[in-house]
Amino acid sequence: MLPSVVARPERDTRWNVDHKTDTGRFKLSSPELTGLDLLRYMHVTGTIDSIATVLSDLGAKMKAHELQKLAPAFERSVIQRLGYLLDYVKHSQAAESLHAYLQNEKLHEKQKTLPWVELDPSKRSSKTRKPPERDTRWNVLVHRRPELDQ
Repeated sequence: MLPSVVARPERDTRWNVDHKTDTGRFKLSSPELTGLDLLRYMHVTGTIDSIATVLSDLGAKMKAHELQKLAPAFERSVIQRLGYLLDYVKHSQAAESLHAYLQNEKLHEKQKTLPWVELDPSKRSSKTRKPPERDTRWNVLVHRRPELDQ
């Protein structure tokens, strides 16, 4: 069971950022929560290419300690995918914090390795002839590397 402090990060105001405009103030999701949500809700957020493109910009604004605080509220597969993509787009500090979190959880749960997850679960198909690339750092199966829009 997840601690109640992080069980519903979308409703916890600590993960929202105040934003001021000429017409008033409003709350925005923090960069860390946005990155995790992009991968939790992949089925509606777009392609893996568009998610990777957003993360290439957003990753620079992510704080490693905030990612570690939010991680317990998200599925392990989401953390693995986000970590892989942050490494892929060269945001190693943010990626390293997620990797440390996963390693700590692995020890806590007495697992030898993390289960393998698909980078893009919508692309899982038996029609694929080429075996996927296996990223052993994140235990992510990559059928096709994301293409970034510049």
